[in-house]
Order: sequence, then C-alpha cells, then structure tokens
Amino acid sequence: DYLGNIDQSLADMDRALMGLKDGGVTGLWDGTVGSFLDSMTGDPKETTRLLLQKLKVDDTLLRIAQTKGAISNKEMDLFMSPAPKVGFHDEEVWKTWINDRKVALQRIKARLTGGKQVVDDQQATQSQIRHGVQITRVK
Repeated sequence: DYLGNIDQSLADMDRALMGLKDGGVTGLWDGTVGSFLDSMTGDPKETTRLLLQKLKVDDTLLRIAQTKGAISNKEMDLFMSPAPKVGFHDEEVWKTWINDRKVALQRIKARLTGGKQVVDDQQATQSQIRHGVQITRVK
C-alpha cells in the first residue's frame, strides 16, 4: 500500500512534466488569466495546473519513510521546501522542482524495497517530520 502511494506520486510527477512540456501552463499570464480562460473552456492545461497544486508528498509517506530510516535529512528538507506558484513561476522552475523531488522519492523507494536505511546520523529527525506535517496541514 505504501509503495503504491509512492508509485502514484511518481506517476503524477510524470503526468505533470508531460503537461508542462509545451509551456503555456504557468507564469504570470498563463497561470492567472490563462487559467481562468482554460477553466471556462475545459482546456487540459487547467488539469495540469490542478495536478501541480496536488504535487505535495503526503506527510504520511514521509513519516513512514522516516520510521523505516529510508529518508535522509537532506531529502526531508527538500520535500519541506516551498512549492513554486502556478501564477508566478514558469515551467522551468516547476520542472526542476518536480525532477528534484522525483529523484529523491525514487531513492527512498529503492531503500524501502531493498530493505536499506540511511546512515543513522543522516536520517531525517523526528523534529523534521513534525515540522513537515505541520507545514503540510497548514497549506
């Protein structure tokens, strides 16, 4: 079940990257005025925008990875860093943000499926997990 959630997150990331490929989705004009027009006409770009807003790693995934020692403190910090804004940041910022998280999530998945752990002094701390859960709930 847990690995299925990771796989779903990775699939969502791939779908978002495909939606960003041709541009016209994010940024000041496309993410605001374009979003309004696209939502009125049912344009698939609006679906991509909604997917971008959804792309936050579930706090449950992070807590489980931490309890199994599969997430490093650097990966946890990456997941807790602010997300770009659809109406402000352009596609390149979003692509970088998604790809960085995708790589980290794939490493976490590999550790979980391989029964490996991050070295003790590099594991995410309970404080990071609690702080991450608070941030996720506030958003």
